Amino acid sequence: MIFFPGQNMMPDSGTITRIQRFSTGDGPGIRSTVFLKGCNLHCRWCHNPETISPEKGQRMFYAELCRGCGSCRSAGICPNGALEFVGSELSPAETAGILSEDAPFYANSGGGVTFSGGEPLLQAEYVRATAVLLKEKGIHIAVDTAACTAYSAFERLNPVTDLYLVDLKGIEETACREKTGADLKLVLENIRKLTDAGKTVELRLPVIPGYSDTAEYMERAAALTMALRVESVTLLPFHRLGAPKYRALGLEYEYQTVPGVERSLLERLSRAFQWQTVKF
Repeated sequence: MIFFPGQNMMPDSGTITRIQRFSTGDGPGIRSTVFLKGCNLHCRWCHNPETISPEKGQRMFYAELCRGCGSCRSAGICPNGALEFVGSELSPAETAGILSEDAPFYANSGGGVTFSGGEPLLQAEYVRATAVLLKEKGIHIAVDTAACTAYSAFERLNPVTDLYLVDLKGIEETACREKTGADLKLVLENIRKLTDAGKTVELRLPVIPGYSDTAEYMERAAALTMALRVESVTLLPFHRLGAPKYRALGLEYEYQTVPGVERSLLERLSRAFQWQTVKF
């Protein structure tokens, strides 16, 4: 079930694609990342296309794994992993129970739980209800968001969120909207409101070939970051690991033949950020 900003009812469940345990790239320490289903953007380079539609049980067929055994027709399952149905419902209590199993790892590493997507703010009430249960156990909460929603969703999550990982999809309004569907003005307004509210924000900048992979782009991004009073930046290199998912969903992938971004480029681009902490 997808919940929208301003909705005050306690959700019976949220729709997720998976929970990734022992994650080290979605905030500090060892974490569990909850990937929620449903997104209001359409980033052309998205490497998790299965999280875009809010549909539960979305069918994914990996033709290269099919052996023609017919199990999918008779039992609705595939012993070879060629058939997958993505998107299941969990209640906040069920989700918190699963996530709490790794609490010792969070505590020992300075980690916690990250809600990602998709766009987790589209299910703000589910995220909030789950986070409340986790905070009762002292678990650190991060939310990975594109920040392209009404600020009322943030207001619901602010009391239970320790860190916002904001994916800044672009720095120029027209190009950003064309590549991702994001309203850059709204995104920047939300970031400013978060920093004004004293929330900890880390900006995550995708490095996309032909779009955001130049020194000039990063110099402008660095200036924007300073204006937003954000001190921590992560560069996210483009990769093609999501390509098989597009085929499994029967979707075209615009970046099918685009090479991934090498670390040497990230090192050069990071020099634009003289006053911020940069990770990649």
